[in-house]
Amino acid sequence: MVETKEISELTRSNRIAMLAHISTVTVMVFFMIWESVRGQLSPVYMTIATVVGVIPLIGEVICWKGNTEHAMIKHLVSYGFSLFYTICLFTSPTNLIYVFVIPMIFVVTTYSDTRYLLLINTGTILESIIVVVIGATKGGFGYHGIEAAVVQIVVMIMVGANSVLTTKVIRENARKRFTEVAQAKAEAENLLERNEELDQQLSGNIADINVRFEKLTAASKTTTEAMQEVSAGATDTAEHVQNQLEQTHAIQDKVDEVATAVEEIGNSMTLTLKALAEGKQDIEHLASEVEASVDNGTEVTEKLENLNQYMDEMNSIVELIGGITNQTSLLALNASIEAARAGEAGRGFSVVATEISGMATRTKEATVHITELISNVSNAIMEVVGVVSNMIDGINEEKTGASNAEESFESIEDNTRAIQKNADTLSRSISELQNANKEIIDSIQTISAISQQVSAHAGETMQAEEENLNVMQDVSAIMQKLAKLAAHS
Repeated sequence: MVETKEISELTRSNRIAMLAHISTVTVMVFFMIWESVRGQLSPVYMTIATVVGVIPLIGEVICWKGNTEHAMIKHLVSYGFSLFYTICLFTSPTNLIYVFVIPMIFVVTTYSDTRYLLLINTGTILESIIVVVIGATKGGFGYHGIEAAVVQIVVMIMVGANSVLTTKVIRENARKRFTEVAQAKAEAENLLERNEELDQQLSGNIADINVRFEKLTAASKTTTEAMQEVSAGATDTAEHVQNQLEQTHAIQDKVDEVATAVEEIGNSMTLTLKALAEGKQDIEHLASEVEASVDNGTEVTEKLENLNQYMDEMNSIVELIGGITNQTSLLALNASIEAARAGEAGRGFSVVATEISGMATRTKEATVHITELISNVSNAIMEVVGVVSNMIDGINEEKTGASNAEESFESIEDNTRAIQKNADTLSRSISELQNANKEIIDSIQTISAISQQVSAHAGETMQAEEENLNVMQDVSAIMQKLAKLAAHS
């Protein structure tokens, strides 16, 4: 590999100035030879002018060989060409000789010396003015009229002004570039320092990355194994899900049977409530009838007690009649005794006494019989009162039973309504259970599909993880090479 030597700015300016000087003088000498051949210039003049033009070139070459940055090269180029140009300008038969100084002026701008360039331009402008003035007044110098003269002077002024401005711009640009270069140098130094720090950090980071890649590789292997387990688990899950789906369908069938049974229970509860309503009405009617029977029994008891009192009064009357009968018998006996005493006179009275005695006897017998009847009736009444009392007690028990039955019917009705309400709630719950079971079936089918997808994706992921593992191994090898390079840098 060939190393390029760094060229300084002054060396570059000296070289371009020398090349421009040599090429311009060569062209001007060529035209002088041409004019000499045509007879417009003498060979002696041509030789002298050529020597004047070549001598500075020889000096420049000598200085260049000694030191490419020799300061004399600039002066030899400027003053040597100015002398040669002045001789040619004042001796040439054409007025276009001033054109050859223009490229040399712009070449001198590479030195960025405004004062030096201003001095050269002032000289060339004054020479052009002198040539034009003398040519206009006395002729010669290739004067071809005022127009060409004005053009020559204006062109030289413009060239001088533009060259000076160009030099200023070049110097300003150079200054700015120098500032930028200085800043760039400072930034480069900072970057170098930062690069050293970054190299150290890079070495540490590479080592850290190697450790992380080793962990990542281990994690990738673990992930691959996990994906294998996931794939197997997904297959098992799909089988379990299928079994669950079958069990869920069986549950759905049982739920449908329960729903049918609950509907039948609801219908039975409706009929039961209707029967309970009718039974309740019958119990209420029975209770009212029992209440009426109790009232009637009470009234019968009261009547029988009154009748028993009447029988007691009748016994008193019969006893009174018995007393009267006894007294009548005694009176009849006394009358018979008195009639017997009277004899015939008392026979009629004796007959009457006998009849009265017979009537008293029959009355007594009737009284005894009435007493027996009254006693029997009284006993019968007392038995009837006992029976009625027992009947009232039974009716009261029936009333209590009817009341209890009514309460039981109400309790049964409440319980039946509660059962019906619970049956309705159960029916709604079963309906919700059916809907939920359908959703479970849909979810299970979705889970089954997802399980299949998971199994497929697990296989793809496992394959991708294996590829990632290979890539990470390659990257790990590259990172190890980088670590070695960072260690050697």
